[in-house]
Amino acid sequence: MVIDLHSHTMPDSVVRMLEAAPDRFGARVEVEDGVKWLSFNGRRRGHVKPRGDYLDYRLEDMDTLGIDVQVLAPRPFLIASWPDAGWAAELAAAMNEGLAGMAAKSDRFWAVGQLPLQSPERSLEEIEHLEALGLRGVEVGAHLDGLELDDESLEPVWARLSELEMVVFVHPLNLGYLPRMEPYHLSNLIGNPLDTTIALSRLMLSGVLVRHPGIRFYFAHAGGFMPYLFGRIDHSYRSRGDTSAVIDVLPSSLLARCCFDTITHSEPALRYLIEAMGSEHVVVGTDYPADMNDRGVVGTLSALGLSGEALARVEHENAERLFARS
Repeated sequence: MVIDLHSHTMPDSVVRMLEAAPDRFGARVEVEDGVKWLSFNGRRRGHVKPRGDYLDYRLEDMDTLGIDVQVLAPRPFLIASWPDAGWAAELAAAMNEGLAGMAAKSDRFWAVGQLPLQSPERSLEEIEHLEALGLRGVEVGAHLDGLELDDESLEPVWARLSELEMVVFVHPLNLGYLPRMEPYHLSNLIGNPLDTTIALSRLMLSGVLVRHPGIRFYFAHAGGFMPYLFGRIDHSYRSRGDTSAVIDVLPSSLLARCCFDTITHSEPALRYLIEAMGSEHVVVGTDYPADMNDRGVVGTLSALGLSGEALARVEHENAERLFARS
């Protein structure tokens, strides 16, 4: 069995919500050559309904890719970091209801929802809504337009997620935040893993991972650059007071509380990820249906020569452990 923990979709109910009030939501549907695109505040962010948003097609593609179960998550640009809290709360509720409905159509789908993190109070309310819907966790952006994931205001949210032992999928937002990354798709190629690396570093060094051990974190795109930087961070922890100001454990020891998806697009890099982080901390991800998705991950894993036990952990056992409630 292979469980894909990194895929995205947009429920029809959310499309209708955004189309119904474009002036309020800052979202507009544009049509070009018969294809619908969704733009936010004048920036085109993706197809309104790509093939993968139709579940019958998605199931066909999963069969082709060798994926047995797929976790449905919001498309990243819909993890609304820029609107007001009331807007974001409405969008989160609609998204979570839509995802729960999609997942209910087949036992081959699980789902994680989203929260209006602009407002910790509304996020706490939406967590209870998630529980009532039976969703297994949430996807959060690696930052929120200046609000970092270690911000003190989010402590009640992390505490409740930890109490419920919920899954938290950390995904970059690809905002193109550095002008140097505008050309060549660098905002994705470099910016995405950088965004994840910053988020994970702050969650580690601020003590969020220490204070809220019940959260089952997993990180997109193989954890960004973290698998190659943890030694540098440990060295700084031993050498500098600012790095060791909050936590009293070696930063790299906290990585054992996290999982990282397989999206490396490179057999040697994936081999190193599993060796460095341990097969018990790596989960399958495809990024379906994005153009940057890894369609060959099942074959790449098979070619690594892992033991049967290690391969089973990566392909499905780690995912089952993450999403199980104790």
